Amino acid sequence: MKLIDARPLYHFLAALNEPFPSEDSADVIFVLGSGSIGPIRKAAQIYSAGLAKYIAFTSSGGNFGGNVVFGREEADEYRDTLIAFGVPLRALLFPTSNELRTTNTLAEARGAIPFVESQIGRVMRMILCSRSVHQRRAWATFRKQYPNVKYVNRPDYEDLTVELLPRLVQEIDRLREYGAKGDLEMQEIPPDISGICEALRTHLSGH
Repeated sequence: MKLIDARPLYHFLAALNEPFPSEDSADVIFVLGSGSIGPIRKAAQIYSAGLAKYIAFTSSGGNFGGNVVFGREEADEYRDTLIAFGVPLRALLFPTSNELRTTNTLAEARGAIPFVESQIGRVMRMILCSRSVHQRRAWATFRKQYPNVKYVNRPDYEDLTVELLPRLVQEIDRLREYGAKGDLEMQEIPPDISGICEALRTHLSGH
């Protein structure tokens, strides 16, 4: 049986990039909806390090999000968890109105900047926190919607487990599909990453 090393694909999706010249100049940390506490923990660590003054989030959860995992809207779980991690309520930016809460990545990207700017003024630099498997798609979606904002990716780097393997393939498919639709900035997928994806797809299909 041919061995497959999925780690390069995982790291490609995590999309870790260079920090701002002065990372403490970030206007805000934005946490993507993910059905996971990992990105919230990462955001709390960044805040505690003094690299941004605010943490924002807008996700209600949607069909497959944290509302299903937590039994409540994702934004409410994020708020209470961040406070438990020691982040003061005054540093949290989240919509209290259901009309402003979001259920998918595209809606988050479209709504995040206007919402945050309504709270703290113009946003020039934003740190994005998501699950590693989702980070590149989140980043590419934000870049497409608001290309003049500078973004730094800080994924949660959860452990790569067998349960995540199908998600790796699905995320590559979404990058291609949503890029073709114009929802996100097209991503160049290197041949070696594409090859790992197809080998993994074949393996998961049992062929």
